[in-house]
Amino acid sequence: SQAATEQKDMIKRDSLDMQLDMACIQYRMGLVKYKLGRYKESASHYKRSIRLYDEAAVNLRSIPTGTKYHNQTDETKSASMYEMHEENEREYLDEQYIEQRDDMREIVINSALASALNSLGMLYCEQQKMDKAEKCLTDAVRVHDGIREKRQILHEQLIGDESNIFLSEDVTTRNC
Repeated sequence: SQAATEQKDMIKRDSLDMQLDMACIQYRMGLVKYKLGRYKESASHYKRSIRLYDEAAVNLRSIPTGTKYHNQTDETKSASMYEMHEENEREYLDEQYIEQRDDMREIVINSALASALNSLGMLYCEQQKMDKAEKCLTDAVRVHDGIREKRQILHEQLIGDESNIFLSEDVTTRNC
């Protein structure tokens, strides 16, 4: 049953990756159609891209992080307190890393979504469809604000994390 659950999670991750690939292709097709002057087709591809990126952002939240919780065995029961503390700390850091990785992935997906919304909004502006343009551009700003908030949270987490390689003393002083 655990193997079946892991298999389902892997299928969800693969499906998400495929969905992101399709969204990227639709976005690129929208750009090409725009350059060719086929604005209606371009708008259609942008809309499909937006729908796929939006669904991908929702689907990302439904995929478990994959953090493994170990059952307490006879070995861990007999382990010293220090060893148990080290193991708990490793699990915590792994869990924290997985959360940060998923947050970063969500930022990337939402950045692509904001870009597609912005492109569609600009296309509508050129076509003088100001109501549609305003909605797309407002949605792009809303998504971008969410990205900014998520980045701020991640920044605060990473600043307080001594294990962050980018903030460690030897990396920052080496280039000075």
